[in-house]
Amino acid sequence: MALIREYKPGDEAKILKLFNDIFKMDRSMEHWLWKFRDNPFNTSTIALAEEADEIIGQCTLLPSAMKIGEDNITGGQSIDAMIHKDYRRQGYYEKLSLYSYELGEKKSIKFRYSFPSPSTLEGILKKLGGTLVCKIPVYVKVINANGFVAIFIKNKTLAKLFSQPINTLLRIIKKSKLKTDYKYKINEVNDFDKGFNELWLSFKDRFKNLTVRDSQYLNWRICSHPDINYRVFKATDEKLMGYIVLKLEEKRVRGKYPMKVGTIVDLIALNSTATEELISKAVEFFQENKVDYGAAWGLEHMQQTPILKKAGFIKTKGSIPFAVKGFDNSLDELLYNKSNWYLMPIETDTY
Repeated sequence: MALIREYKPGDEAKILKLFNDIFKMDRSMEHWLWKFRDNPFNTSTIALAEEADEIIGQCTLLPSAMKIGEDNITGGQSIDAMIHKDYRRQGYYEKLSLYSYELGEKKSIKFRYSFPSPSTLEGILKKLGGTLVCKIPVYVKVINANGFVAIFIKNKTLAKLFSQPINTLLRIIKKSKLKTDYKYKINEVNDFDKGFNELWLSFKDRFKNLTVRDSQYLNWRICSHPDINYRVFKATDEKLMGYIVLKLEEKRVRGKYPMKVGTIVDLIALNSTATEELISKAVEFFQENKVDYGAAWGLEHMQQTPILKKAGFIKTKGSIPFAVKGFDNSLDELLYNKSNWYLMPIETDTY
């Protein structure tokens, strides 16, 4: 029986090896330290299973400063749960999860949340006491049909030939209806100064539940990311009115068809005009960088969702589950009501 224990300094290399072996990735030590040690909101909660001096399992709670109702508290995002293939179906995932909850409570983490894959969602709900708050709709705007046509037509010349009328049709039927003459100045930024703290204070009370987006968090999450070069644009007049965070990446659709994707990772704006102009800038940026499609999240009660539709984004059949478990009953009314939440991809560790 493996030993269940808390992380201690020196475990990093073995944890990283297990992660890379299981997920077939090449995560660096720099990335691990950035995420788990240098998080500005406290050292992460890491529960480990150890057998014969080897790490064979892990569950973590990555701390996040959250505004829940009227209070700022610490939430813990469950990420990087993993069990070595030789030790699966022996109850270790459940044991590690429950132990991570125990450790988290000792560190004043008030609730656990995650954006689980469909394969892990059932276990979270049935075995770990989690609640599915909502499934976040995913919106997509096809910008270049070439990649999609190539899925069905292997000949590159024919694929390009067939994609041309499709691209023309898309421009007609899903033409952006956003304004192209901007009221605000839209500029790219490379870091988040104190003005973003003022923006946060002006925005935060529009939703009951959301991650604290002050300059400290944004500089850590966006500017200091060791692997991703995000692009950030702000809208200003006499003051900062909003910002948008964008990500470009190569993805494989259905596991084998390479496409260039642009994602709206975060968006905070003080009014609909700033929201519209920042989304318009995102579409323009995606077009300039020749992405195949742009993607965004859009809960129905969030200001940007109707504007995404106006910009030609289509609601897909895909969605992102959002599950929560409070560690006491005092927050239940706030945590489990989806209309309380402002949720964007920046909250996950996979964007």
